[in-house]
Amino acid sequence: MMKKETIALLFLGMATFASAQTMKEGLFNAVKGCYDSWSGEGKEYGSISYDIPNGYVKTSGGWPTCGCGCKEEAAAFKNANGKYTYVVSSFWDCNDYGKVFAKRDGVDEVNVLAIMPKDFGLESFAGYKPEVPSRFSFQVKFTIPREGTVMPVTLNVLPIGAIPKEENGLTYETAMYPDGGMLSMGHIKFISEKVDDNTLLLLASGKSKDISAEEMAIIEKYRGGVTLASLCLDFMDLKLLYDIYMSLDCTEIDLGWNRMESRFEIKSKGTKPTKCSFKEFLTKVVQYAYQSC
Repeated sequence: MMKKETIALLFLGMATFASAQTMKEGLFNAVKGCYDSWSGEGKEYGSISYDIPNGYVKTSGGWPTCGCGCKEEAAAFKNANGKYTYVVSSFWDCNDYGKVFAKRDGVDEVNVLAIMPKDFGLESFAGYKPEVPSRFSFQVKFTIPREGTVMPVTLNVLPIGAIPKEENGLTYETAMYPDGGMLSMGHIKFISEKVDDNTLLLLASGKSKDISAEEMAIIEKYRGGVTLASLCLDFMDLKLLYDIYMSLDCTEIDLGWNRMESRFEIKSKGTKPTKCSFKEFLTKVVQYAYQSC
């Protein structure tokens, strides 16, 4: 019995209708980068699954000598002219690189904003246009639909240590600094876990002189080579992130495909985030990319 991967590739060459062939080829071309990384030279170190009738494909794996695994999935969305747009979610273990992008029939990669609702950005979740923090960001996580044309997107806090690449206040492409960089900030994780909420608020207000001796001793233990002034700036920026998060109208939006415009539109919105303290936000909502100072 032939493997599913082999059947999938053979299936691409057996299409009868040109339009269907384009969709099938487009789907597999959308995840070709990951697929090629684990399949070749007669050996396979991954898997691929697909649902051609529903326009969906997913692959994951990695060549064992590269030390870089990947996962990519894509869905096809048809417009009124019979052309397809492919939404791709891609993640590579190398440098924790993740990206959401789009492709169209006969066109290379297009900016993800070209398929998002018009003027889509952080304000779509907030209901107003907030001041964007200088060193921290929000990212959107896409749930690629296995069937249908409704695609949920969820607003997350970009992990500390990730490089933000923002579009209208939202990050669609992330990677980690090779050496941790200034945003690795493992000290934030440990300080947030060890001191109380009031101390964190004092840091965020630049009032470190009002912090008790006991709490300051903890800060001194975990701040590493970061100056106290720089630490306060970090927490000021995180407090702005927290204030925005607490004011959001929703953290999830369902996007519906508009065939006439070949882009998504907002179909419905979810609920407001659960209220929490600044400390709870830092230790539960924010995810840290690096676990050491």
